[in-house]
Amino acid sequence: MSVLDRYRVGTERRLNFLREEVREESWKAAYKEAEGCHFFELALDSTLAVFRFIREIEKSWREAVYRGIEAPSDGKDEWLREGFSLWLSLANEMDKSLRGFELRGYGIESAIEFRQTVESTRLALAVWVPPLPARSPLMREEDISDEEAAELRALLEAPSGSPGKLRIAPRKLPEGDASFLR
Repeated sequence: MSVLDRYRVGTERRLNFLREEVREESWKAAYKEAEGCHFFELALDSTLAVFRFIREIEKSWREAVYRGIEAPSDGKDEWLREGFSLWLSLANEMDKSLRGFELRGYGIESAIEFRQTVESTRLALAVWVPPLPARSPLMREEDISDEEAAELRALLEAPSGSPGKLRIAPRKLPEGDASFLR
């Protein structure tokens, strides 16, 4: 075997090694990008879960204020608005990454829900109104003493035509979200 043949065999061996490495690296790069997309989808789902959590806190607080269970509080109102604002700033950063993945051809499962949530949050912050107690005392929950309860019970159990007895039976309010009463 000549010197040139030895160099040729060594060169071919090195070229084959490099070729395999290049193939392997391109596969790894594509895999890492797809894996990054998967982890981004998980992060996007977590971002939506945090939004739902903040929204549930807001709904519960607004209901409690409306029913008179809790007094309106500027501090809590500001805390909720700040929570939505912080979420929105994080969502804006997430949207940039989302657009990047979509430009590279990835379909992100929660993209439509995410964008709708971002848009509705922007609108909600633009027209934000602090919660108020119900104007009608009948819509508020109140604690009453045992004496007051006994008086009400006596009125309810009194025979028809008694003083203070209603002529018609009151209707029960429908269950569910009280927002339609506002």
